Amino acid sequence: MVKYVIQRLIAAFFTFVVILIVVFFVLHSMPGDIIDFSPKLDPAIREMIMDKYHLNDSLIEQFQYTMAVRLVVLRLLTPDILGFMSIPSAVATILLVAKT
Repeated sequence: MVKYVIQRLIAAFFTFVVILIVVFFVLHSMPGDIIDFSPKLDPAIREMIMDKYHLNDSLIEQFQYTMAVRLVVLRLLTPDILGFMSIPSAVATILLVAKT
């Protein structure tokens, strides 16, 4: 029974990862830019938004950043071995991701 549960959890994890990859690349395959919908936006503000959300980076770098953020959120939602949330380590991870 335990072996079956472990197999199902592993399969669910890989399914989750595949869904994340497919959704990311489908959203990024749409024509245009997410900021192109506001033509009256000041170019300086547009550049600031592009930098904040890493839209100036290559597609692979955007994917790596997105997955890093997802892992931080997953780390916040999963309990530690002792059964409590490890908020200090998650906050440190968020700060490391924010610096990049």
